[in-house]
Amino acid sequence: MSRLKVRLTGLLSALVMVGTLFNGHANAAPWANRSAFVSPKFEEVWRRSDDPRVRDGRSLYWGFGPWFDYNEYYRESPNGLRRVQYFDKARMEINGINGNTDVTNGLLVVELVSGQLKTGDNAYDNAIRPAADRVPVAGDGYQTNSNSPTYASFAAVSTYNNNGYRDPDRRDQSIADAIDKSGNKSTRNDLRDAYKDQTKIVVYNATTGHNIPQVFWDFLNRTGPIIVNGQRTNGSIVDWTSAMGLPISDPYWVKATVGGVQKDLLVQLFERRILTYTPTNDAAYQVEMGNVGQHYFQWRYGHLGTPWNSSEPSLPIAFGSKRDGGAEWDTYAMNGDGSSQLLYASNDSKETVPYSWVRSWDPSKVKLFVDSRRGNGSNRQIWTVGADGTMTRVTYTDGTPTPPGVPYQGYVGTPSNDFNASVSPDGSKMAFVSDRSGKPQIFVSYTNGASQTQVTLDDCDHQTPSWSADGRYLYWASNCGTNAKYNIYRAELNWLADQPSNDYPYLSLELRNKVNLTNSTTSDNGFPRVSPDGTKIVFTSNRDGNSEVYLMNADGTNQTRLTNSSAEDGAPSWKLDGTKIAFDSNRDGNWNVYVMNTDGTGQAQLTNNSADDRWNVWGQ
Repeated sequence: MSRLKVRLTGLLSALVMVGTLFNGHANAAPWANRSAFVSPKFEEVWRRSDDPRVRDGRSLYWGFGPWFDYNEYYRESPNGLRRVQYFDKARMEINGINGNTDVTNGLLVVELVSGQLKTGDNAYDNAIRPAADRVPVAGDGYQTNSNSPTYASFAAVSTYNNNGYRDPDRRDQSIADAIDKSGNKSTRNDLRDAYKDQTKIVVYNATTGHNIPQVFWDFLNRTGPIIVNGQRTNGSIVDWTSAMGLPISDPYWVKATVGGVQKDLLVQLFERRILTYTPTNDAAYQVEMGNVGQHYFQWRYGHLGTPWNSSEPSLPIAFGSKRDGGAEWDTYAMNGDGSSQLLYASNDSKETVPYSWVRSWDPSKVKLFVDSRRGNGSNRQIWTVGADGTMTRVTYTDGTPTPPGVPYQGYVGTPSNDFNASVSPDGSKMAFVSDRSGKPQIFVSYTNGASQTQVTLDDCDHQTPSWSADGRYLYWASNCGTNAKYNIYRAELNWLADQPSNDYPYLSLELRNKVNLTNSTTSDNGFPRVSPDGTKIVFTSNRDGNSEVYLMNADGTNQTRLTNSSAEDGAPSWKLDGTKIAFDSNRDGNWNVYVMNTDGTGQAQLTNNSADDRWNVWGQ
């Protein structure tokens, strides 16, 4: 297996496509058009300060453009979800509470310092995590800047969550205080003397008990060219009390590696942002907003890599195959053109078929979720395959004892099957199917198997779940009743709790407003897959006498046939950029994997074996 591990890691690394950072596409989504604004209100706020027409050489307040959007859990928001979009220096959000669509940006710095991820308005609504001890507050990333102070370094000198910490009023003094990675304070009289005018304290905020120096006060109250209602004018660049929040620390000198060079910087933490002062920079860039959006994303979504400086990812096509001569399915992977067909999950005479990917901008963190019988040899269970070929078990409902450290799987009276694990676009949850309560039902859990929650509670037979691109909806196939047919359904996810704490993770949710999208009494419709931009669903239907691949809008309208053969075509899957669809067909006498354009043209065979190749998974 070692030889395959090396080659597969190389395959994932090679499948990377260069993308633009800001292209203004109409449909934003985390894995398609991610640099488009998900809301015109977000764009309006960004353009006020950072539109190229008004930047005039000054430092950025948000960043060059957005690079990730999603619906994140917040208890008071509709269905427990608020719309967010990330920028280098902050996160914009629309909470939607009581219909309010104002743009806010969260208390990200407070969360990073405290380790308490805010999940609602009340004080108890926090997911407890370690403070961000591997995220430097300034300079380069941790890998090349590991000796610089992190957010955790500031915990003892910051005011947050009613901890009562305050600094004395030191107006008219210049700053000599420094802090290191361990949180130890020291005195830098040399820096105080060299920059005494710039660092003279001019404001004391009595609410939180912290001092603001001249150089930061000038920046906070800066006026200049801005965009308002699409027109260039002049005014306050930002309302700093809204954009920054109140100061939660005094300013401190820190040493940080910036662009590979160690520098002395002055850093001050506010509730929402960080300000840095680098005296050696050009005048226009001496004071800058810290990259809090990047920092928070690394802390919350470490498994997703660094989308702000990474090119667009791609993924190989994983598929099941019987080419090794056994009766069981093994999992293989290949490039999108059919080249480099390699064994992805080791052959141990136990069936293993792919279902979905954990996507990431870091190729080393890509994982494939598979169904496998390698536990007790009979019941299907959920496993992951890493980029290096390492397999990790996720569920234990086949009677196999749960090892120490594995999340509790719930009581199961007799061995059952868990399968069809579909990973949410943000890589934090999975929707899967289990027959532990009788007929196959849909469950949702964290991707490590923690807090498994049943969301379908009926006498129907459910299968093949798929997430919407923004994480707000779930799609799946269901068969209800005797002599009934499978149809494709969509429902809203209503989140009641999402506490992804390290020690006691807990989620609770339900499905709302279920809609039958195909609504057929004469044909079977199934295997829905959502396009990366969230606008289309590709699926399988036998409404014309044999199984074919169809396409419809995400609301079920405009159902269009894409394949037309006398054989069976099915199990379609999208390429991650949404430009191609892979599918399975037995049109040449046995099952093989094919590819086509999204309008059904350009159908081409990718595998060609006397044994069966099918159940492909490409970009989801």
